[in-house]
Amino acid sequence: MAQNVQRDWKNEVSKQIVVYKTDKKLLELNDKLKPASKLFPAHIHAMGEEAEKGARSLIQIIMLDYSKGTGENTIRVSAHINPEEAKFLYSRNFCGVSFVDFTQEKIFGDPDEAGLSKVTKLSIKRFDTDAKGEKRRYPWIADIENGRGFAAHNSNGGTYCKKDSYICDDRVSVNINDVDMFKLFAKAEAWIRVFEQDQAFKSCLIRFFNKLYLLIKKEILGQTDVIIRHIDESDEWEEDSETRKAS
Repeated sequence: MAQNVQRDWKNEVSKQIVVYKTDKKLLELNDKLKPASKLFPAHIHAMGEEAEKGARSLIQIIMLDYSKGTGENTIRVSAHINPEEAKFLYSRNFCGVSFVDFTQEKIFGDPDEAGLSKVTKLSIKRFDTDAKGEKRRYPWIADIENGRGFAAHNSNGGTYCKKDSYICDDRVSVNINDVDMFKLFAKAEAWIRVFEQDQAFKSCLIRFFNKLYLLIKKEILGQTDVIIRHIDESDEWEEDSETRKAS
């Protein structure tokens, strides 16, 4: 089981966007957004391009389970979604849809000594009623599994977890009502929007200053030519003056 890392929050800038807590569970969304390479400014978000050294712009989801105690007894799991997926989940809540089924499975990282790579499974679903047809008070269910498996590759170059090789190490599920789910992803969507606007503004600002620099440089070079011409003319006048005095 994962251990809670003691952190000095007084001296650390938090990446936390928003958090949802119950007496036994916690769900937290964290900022792991990264700007696109200068070669792809219109992407806004890093998408793993070579110029970005494989970095991707993400929202991290962390879930904790205190059912068996705190400290070493706390179960901690995490997964990542991209900005568009976070916006999708926000839109589902905003539109008030009755059914949502968002699932994701990723295998990544270097294999361990046993040849197993890290696996994350994320599931965010919404059911309006339970198996008996009764209205659910907490219609959203967020579930994350962290485990290991053998990585396999398909013909398109993608990577997936080989069938029957998956081993679940930790799992946490949280039930959430509509209001709290809206609070979570409304704040995430707002933060992503701020990030995107900031990156777009920076790109425009850089282009503006580049043009301004070139304009000023052109003007300075033009004025330099004028100054040099005046100095040359002044030197010629002084030489002529000295010649006239000598004669």
